[in-house]
Amino acid sequence: CLEQRNVFKQEIVMQSLQQLVEYNPVPPLFLRTVIQVMKGFPKLIPSFMMSILQRLISKSVWNDKRLWEGFIKCCKAANNHCFGVLLQLQRPQLEDVLKNLPELHDPFISHCKRNPSSVPAKLSAFLSDVETSSASSSTAAPSSEKSASTPSTSAEPSADG
Repeated sequence: CLEQRNVFKQEIVMQSLQQLVEYNPVPPLFLRTVIQVMKGFPKLIPSFMMSILQRLISKSVWNDKRLWEGFIKCCKAANNHCFGVLLQLQRPQLEDVLKNLPELHDPFISHCKRNPSSVPAKLSAFLSDVETSSASSSTAAPSSEKSASTPSTSAEPSADG
C-alpha cells in the first residue's frame, strides 16, 4: 500500500511513524513497516529513519525479541547511516548487532577510528577489545595455518607406516 504515492505521501508516512513509535508497547509489526518505508523512501534513511531507531533505543527495544530482530534488520537496510544510532547502544546490544550483521563490523570500527570523539566512554573499552582481538587474530592466522598444516603432514607418515 505504500507504493500508492498519491495516497501515502512522504509527509503522511513520516507523521504516522512518529505517532506509532510513541505507542507503548510498540506495535509488533512496526519495524516491518519501518523497513518498507526505508525501501520506499530511501531519502528518509539518513535523518528521519535514524531518529525513529534512536527513539526505539530509548524504549529498550532489545527487550522484545521480535522488535529487536526488526531493529537489526533496519540497521542492515540503513547500512553505514546507522553508525550514529549504534553508538547509542549499550555494549551487549552493540555486540549483538555486530554479531548479527558481520558486514557492518569493519566499516563500523573504521567509522569509530575516524571519529573518536563520537564514541561514548561506555564503548571505548569495547572498541579497544575489538582492536586487540583483531590484531591478535591477524597475527594468529599465519600460525594457525601452520599448525593446521603440521598435523596433516605428521599424519601422512603414520598412515604410511
